[in-house]
Amino acid sequence: MSGRGLNASQMGGQAFADWMDAQNPVFGRPNWNRFQAVMDNLGNQYAQDLFVYSVDLGAINSGASAIGQINIDRKSAFEAVMLTGGGATEAGGVFSPLNGIDLTLVSGDGSRSLMQRAVPTANMLGTGDFPAVLPINRRFMPATQLSVFAHVYDTANMADVQVALIGRKIWMDAIPGAANQALPRFNTWQDGQSGLIYSEDLFYYDFALDSLANNTTTPVIVLFEAESDFEWILTTGSSLTTEGPAVDATSTPVSVQVIDTGDGRRLFNNPIPMGMIAGSGQQPFVVPQPRIFTAKSSIEVDFTNTSGSTVTHIHFTMIGRKIFEQD
Repeated sequence: MSGRGLNASQMGGQAFADWMDAQNPVFGRPNWNRFQAVMDNLGNQYAQDLFVYSVDLGAINSGASAIGQINIDRKSAFEAVMLTGGGATEAGGVFSPLNGIDLTLVSGDGSRSLMQRAVPTANMLGTGDFPAVLPINRRFMPATQLSVFAHVYDTANMADVQVALIGRKIWMDAIPGAANQALPRFNTWQDGQSGLIYSEDLFYYDFALDSLANNTTTPVIVLFEAESDFEWILTTGSSLTTEGPAVDATSTPVSVQVIDTGDGRRLFNNPIPMGMIAGSGQQPFVVPQPRIFTAKSSIEVDFTNTSGSTVTHIHFTMIGRKIFEQD
């Protein structure tokens, strides 16, 4: 009967064995089964381990805002894979992302905002049973401070607001035996035909209306940033009910039309109910063909309300990645 452990040759030879012996204070024991590795697209390998960073912003009253910080460990990078969180009302309400809270996430490595405007928690945080899986992992470098700006647009006060990033710590130095290069800040690749080098970063573009009256069509135009193209991968949507909690796109009685104003291209032949083209923070709509919008493009989303009553706090969120061309 063979043993369950891995030997040094399976892990890459003596260099790996020596390296792992030096990591015992980090991983707690010398056995191989405590070791996990991640390989980048250049062939570098790094040690990694499960980790969750969270921030508790406490109580936030209706109409008020709060700021919290997550401080990434100085000895390791962190790669966020999932997001969860939400808020609980003072009246003993259930902790949920559907309470009317919106967030802006700003990473201290270059003061990079991850969205062009605040995005409702209903559109980006999922739940504990269905966490929001990011379209690409978002890497935070060691000693980075992530600022979380929260605002309550619900009519109810929030007794507690929390956000959690679920993913993995990655130790920066490459493992001996693979190409020895420190972990880069962004995922980077080279085009095989043009030779150009590109990198990517997570981003949210949110199209929002505070109010939309019945039998009304209102356009919302967003100018995509000049520094990068944007690839649309996931879609979420929500609105606010008269009782307070947000509802996802399926329960939002609004139709949308998306227009790339740069070339005049309409992406739908007719306006489509948001529930057919946008999901939620728990189950986002996956675009079957990711759509790239070039830098400086103007994108228009036309919202149409034929529900018979006014719909408030409408959000249609495109989630994907910025793509940068390196100098």
